[in-house]
Amino acid sequence: TVASCKLWDLLEAVRVTLVQKGIKNTRLQLSTQHKTLTCDAKRLQTMLVNAVTDLHAKFPDQILLIGAEDTELHYPLSTVGPNYIKKLAALRLTVIRGYRLPALQESYLVQLDGTAIRELPDTTQAVNLLENERIIKAHYGYSGQQEGTLYYVVPVALREVRPKDLDKTYMELGA
Repeated sequence: TVASCKLWDLLEAVRVTLVQKGIKNTRLQLSTQHKTLTCDAKRLQTMLVNAVTDLHAKFPDQILLIGAEDTELHYPLSTVGPNYIKKLAALRLTVIRGYRLPALQESYLVQLDGTAIRELPDTTQAVNLLENERIIKAHYGYSGQQEGTLYYVVPVALREVRPKDLDKTYMELGA
């Protein structure tokens, strides 16, 4: 359900869920001016819990940092005009081992394709990360990963992203 939610409440719900799972080695770092998001808060909560659980399984004795930083998402909309890009405020949610967040890009280009995400995963962690990719696609966001780092970029106001033409097949890049 897409609704307005307070960012701090979302992150606190993630923290409580992690403590219930026995994961207590997490820290928060907020570098954002946004206090609220328009999103599916339950799905973003699930996404962050999945990301922390995955990294905790790989690095059980290390501190995990959850960061929230301001950035932009760029959406190519060729129906508006050639090379037209819609720019929207976004939040990069990062889960990383250690105490430093990776360098933040000024913007992230969303890939608007209707292709399937992946084949059937073979581990529980892979299932959770596949679920995270689906959550990001549903939020018209961007995801990436490096060794020991998972990051997800979501629009601050999901309802500003979702004109009906974003779901049409001709919106695929390269089409």
